Amino acid sequence: VASGFSRLPVTGPDDGLLGYFHIKDALGVAERTKALPKSALHPVIRVEIDTPLDDTLTAMRAAGTHLAAVTGGKGTVIGFVTMEDVLDELVGAAAV
Repeated sequence: VASGFSRLPVTGPDDGLLGYFHIKDALGVAERTKALPKSALHPVIRVEIDTPLDDTLTAMRAAGTHLAAVTGGKGTVIGFVTMEDVLDELVGAAAV
């Protein structure tokens, strides 16, 4: 948790996005020697880079997720946006 991030994207062997892991899901878990099952992953929605922020927020709320993958013109993931990022831009950092 030293990175300050709580949601970590998880990719498969072909670099395809499988979902994200939330660090709170690991709290209280003994040291593991095996990979977490795919069922431990949370879904990640995809939004195009030019999607308006209010539409991004609506999509995130509808999906019940706080992390979205931002995709470029060919559907390639070029980054991620959190619900906090979107709210900061829409209403200002002081309101969040």
